[in-house]
Amino acid sequence: MAEQLGDPLVRARKLLDRGGLDAVLADVERPGEDFVRSRRIQGALRLDPAWPAAAQDRLIAAAAGLHGAFERREVLGKIAALPLAEVQQLAWLKAAGGIDGDFDRREALGALAPRLLDSPAVLAAWSEALGHIDGDFELRTAIDAQVTARPKPAVLAAALQAASRIQGDFEKREALGAVVRRMQGDEAALVEAYARTASGISGGFERREALNQLLDRPKLGAEGVERVLASAESMEAGFERLQVLLRVAERLGQAKPADAALIDRLRRAGRGLGEHERGQLENALDRIG
Repeated sequence: MAEQLGDPLVRARKLLDRGGLDAVLADVERPGEDFVRSRRIQGALRLDPAWPAAAQDRLIAAAAGLHGAFERREVLGKIAALPLAEVQQLAWLKAAGGIDGDFDRREALGALAPRLLDSPAVLAAWSEALGHIDGDFELRTAIDAQVTARPKPAVLAAALQAASRIQGDFEKREALGAVVRRMQGDEAALVEAYARTASGISGGFERREALNQLLDRPKLGAEGVERVLASAESMEAGFERLQVLLRVAERLGQAKPADAALIDRLRRAGRGLGEHERGQLENALDRIG
């Protein structure tokens, strides 16, 4: 009862005055009950002194010992505000990946999102933590939060890899949209990964929307357009494929001079369309000149 009523910050300050950070951390590590340990960690984090790397390690380990999803998420969210170096972020992400529950895992990852390092090791650990999220909505939301907070090329590449694991067409398209809005279109590796992931969308409408969002990128070049056409060719629905091809034709018509090789490639991508759809494509090609 005294533990529940007492202010954990007051307790932490007394321990700090008597025995320094080591005494505070030992007190944090002692309880096995989630409620008590969580309060002590959060009280310790309200102290003024800087937390050296070794102390951060102990805090993260103490958080990883919490069994309740809510308690671990809350504590990791507070720890995420510390200036964590790569080693500490790796340990933090491992602890977050072990949270039991998609919602709490997603919320914890969102707390680190603004400070996530873009080193290969950290992004691999982030991707591994995402791999524990089973729900499409939660996975897509976690991806969206990360690319919004840190839209760096390496982060976008990791996000595309994570998006490929989404099962539902709608959520996959939404995840791709979150990434492509941070692209210019001239990032060859990102464009390739994006088109490859878009090709994994089975629904014609959702794939059309994903491909058209890539076509809207201002610096998308000929190679990127070729990847869009290659993905469009495998679409089963003739109407949806036609909409992508017409959007490509519109884009080619805006270029001066028009790219003859891409026009020919576009015409070949229209093979297999019905007579009516083929006629619409040919009319669009004629307008290009």
